[in-house]
Amino acid sequence: MSGRRAYYDWIKEGAGKEHVVSANDLFGHTVESQRIPAQSDLRRTLIEVLALWSAEGWMIEDFSSARPNFFCSKGTKRLHVSIAPLHPDSSR
Repeated sequence: MSGRRAYYDWIKEGAGKEHVVSANDLFGHTVESQRIPAQSDLRRTLIEVLALWSAEGWMIEDFSSARPNFFCSKGTKRLHVSIAPLHPDSSR
């Protein structure tokens, strides 16, 4: 019998910290970024970001609610959009 795998809860891990939503091309260049204040609802922010990119005509690809990122494409452009702590090594 195998045990259940541990579930990484990125929402709980990032609670109370400032975050940034960034869109990067496949070469890692930042195309767009936006700061998310501390104490924001990160799950809601992810849903709003998905809806915004979709409404702007981007096709959402490779999305998983277990990780705060997704890929999207429009024509020949492909971007990686992610939510990450602004200060990942701080305990703020």
